[in-house]
Amino acid sequence: AGHMVTVRHTNGYETNYLHLSRYGKGVRRGVRVGQGQVIGYVGSTGLSTGPHLDYRVKLNGRWINPLTISSPPVKPLAEGRLQRYLAHALAVLSLIDGEPPPVGARC
Repeated sequence: AGHMVTVRHTNGYETNYLHLSRYGKGVRRGVRVGQGQVIGYVGSTGLSTGPHLDYRVKLNGRWINPLTISSPPVKPLAEGRLQRYLAHALAVLSLIDGEPPPVGARC
């Protein structure tokens, strides 16, 4: 697993973050972390074949599929923020695809 962080939540959940390149500032065994805090950075440690995050979840000691967890509803992004996000997403995707983003594209 290389560098990993395990977070024990108060509701019976335990989340595991594996193959990290390094830990977040101040993160070490036994330290309490907070929601939104950076706990580590994507890496390729251990027997990993490339940079990625291996995310695992236990509930009451049993492994579960993270995609089956019901998340609380969230407020949608305001239109202006949504447009900025979409523009940024297109720019990032263009780097991946090697193609420039379409001019004046609306999503």
